Amino acid sequence: MNSELCPIYSAQLSSYYLCYCPQVYRGVYSGTAVAAKVTFDQILGDDRQEFDREFRVLASLHHPNIVTFFGMVRDRERGALYNVQELCTGGDLGQFLARHPPPYPPGSAAAQRAAAAQQAAWSTHNDTKTRPSDTNDSHDQEVYTPETLAGLAEGLLAGVKYMHENGFAHRDLKPENGVV
Repeated sequence: MNSELCPIYSAQLSSYYLCYCPQVYRGVYSGTAVAAKVTFDQILGDDRQEFDREFRVLASLHHPNIVTFFGMVRDRERGALYNVQELCTGGDLGQFLARHPPPYPPGSAAAQRAAAAQQAAWSTHNDTKTRPSDTNDSHDQEVYTPETLAGLAEGLLAGVKYMHENGFAHRDLKPENGVV
């Protein structure tokens, strides 16, 4: 499987941390562009049951505001599991919000904080060792109105509501875990 995948993102961290910040590859599954996150068996250790449970939950969730999970693929030769899911190239919600701060009065404290956050997002975004290199920069030329941002929030909340209606809680809801 690895020979058919192109790297998108590879953590330059300790092997322990790779469990939480995996290597990510781009591939094709049944004619659909996908992301494949790899996690190594040796890293899972005692967390294997929790890992399996999480993917059973992902397989049961089908909603337009939740990333589509296609399944798991085992690479016994490498001792790896690939989480195959919908490919989202717009970056995470935290990056998006930092690149598109709401308009504030020039010189206000809020405008200064927004400018600092935007600068931090760009410097992090352009560091290929810590951020995906495959974000869709066409989003950067668009102007987002409060109504557009409200639509993003509504989509996020619709996905969370669907999870709750099906008896699941996200437990780590933050902008970096949302994709655009």
